[in-house]
Amino acid sequence: AAVRGGGGRRKSDYLVEGRPVGREEYTQRACDPRASAVVEACAGSGKTWLLVGRIVRALLAGSQPGEILAITFTRRAAQEMRARLMDDLMQLALAGDEAIAAWLRARGMSDAQARASIEPARGLYERVATARVPISMETFHGWFWHLVERAPLGAGVPYAPALLDSIDRLRTDAWLHFTARLLRPEHAAVRAAWERLLDDVGEPSARRLLMQFLNRRAEWWCFAAGDEPA
Repeated sequence: AAVRGGGGRRKSDYLVEGRPVGREEYTQRACDPRASAVVEACAGSGKTWLLVGRIVRALLAGSQPGEILAITFTRRAAQEMRARLMDDLMQLALAGDEAIAAWLRARGMSDAQARASIEPARGLYERVATARVPISMETFHGWFWHLVERAPLGAGVPYAPALLDSIDRLRTDAWLHFTARLLRPEHAAVRAAWERLLDDVGEPSARRLLMQFLNRRAEWWCFAAGDEPA
């Protein structure tokens, strides 16, 4: 199911396969581990809340911690997701029956399902914390690096490769390549656009804007991929 959500609470803010729905049905569809779901929503609208709720629902449905993989773009987001999950599991471990049932109902369970899951939910913290194979919450590059480590020959990587954590040098190199390419005749249109930006905001601000765009490039790629030709 394709599920779209906004930051508000009006029914029109939530769409399931193009159909306006209420928040309750939206949450139920997004958190249901029995069905695939794609959630499209703006920043700060609660996607991490939904994802963590879906992970808890998957665990309650019988998935093992080592069978769950959550991938995000940045280490900060991965750390936030892991901390949110463990904090929620700790709350479930310490909460009373009514609080646990309410927590599960808020993540799309019916009242009967929530009450039947109280004791399993209370034991999730210990189950996840002591799992021999833990839940994987990684960045894209971190996850692919794990795959390369397990099959280096099949991946065709050089001997003893290293994952670059610092990007400052790479940004400096990219900046030098960018400015050098502006001098080439085939990049005249880009050079003209860059010069207009310099005239409008000045060199320091223009460079800062370009670096900010670089930091958000993944979001821009996703946005641009959704555009349709007019």
